[in-house]
Amino acid sequence: MAQVAAVYVHVPFCTTKCHYCDFYSLAGHLHLADDYLAALANEITLQTAHFGTPAPETIFIGGGTPTVLAPDQLLTLLAKSRECLNLAA
Repeated sequence: MAQVAAVYVHVPFCTTKCHYCDFYSLAGHLHLADDYLAALANEITLQTAHFGTPAPETIFIGGGTPTVLAPDQLLTLLAKSRECLNLAA
């Protein structure tokens, strides 16, 4: 089991791009969210297969505005996190 203090999951979708934001984000491109989440799930699977299953103390979900995802999309992201990360602690 890989020891990490935290995992950051970037969700780059927003309704508008704030002038002060330096994060990579896509305002008004929610039609790409399903493809992004599928690619993210694949990347999580590849990384945990290579480095092991991390047991982070904290998971940060940020980047754009993750709450612009539809509830089922957010549930998909959380389910994949639960599947590939040791969240027992």
